[in-house]
Amino acid sequence: SDLWKSPVAAQGTLPASLNSLRGKVVLVDFWASWCGPCRLVSPQLSQWQTTFGAQGFTVVGFTGDTVQVAAQAAQNMNMRYPVASDPDEATARAYGVSALPTMYLVDKKGVIREVAVGYDPAQHKEMEKLIQTLLAEPAPSP
Repeated sequence: SDLWKSPVAAQGTLPASLNSLRGKVVLVDFWASWCGPCRLVSPQLSQWQTTFGAQGFTVVGFTGDTVQVAAQAAQNMNMRYPVASDPDEATARAYGVSALPTMYLVDKKGVIREVAVGYDPAQHKEMEKLIQTLLAEPAPSP
């Protein structure tokens, strides 16, 4: 079942669905323009997108902010990955998000392998190791 509930692109090109990203490692980040820790996390996410993007890694950000607010915030925070506006927070609810930021790391088979809440640089080191581990896993057969 696909957890993405018709989000609207605020920046970049949104993948149609999580299922459409099978074979890639995906970090789904739930954030908001008014959330301080989210601002601290976003440079790290942009760095990972830049570092691992060519290897089949992609970050997608979801926010309850309107498209206009989300687009402005994404620009201000120099987010180098697609950002979706999820104004009724249906996607956040589908994932069971209760705090911001919350990041879900999804493997090539579409399985959530790690959930990280809040801003914690130590946690980032673990997450980066896991991203590399997941990228090394074989892609699922079609």
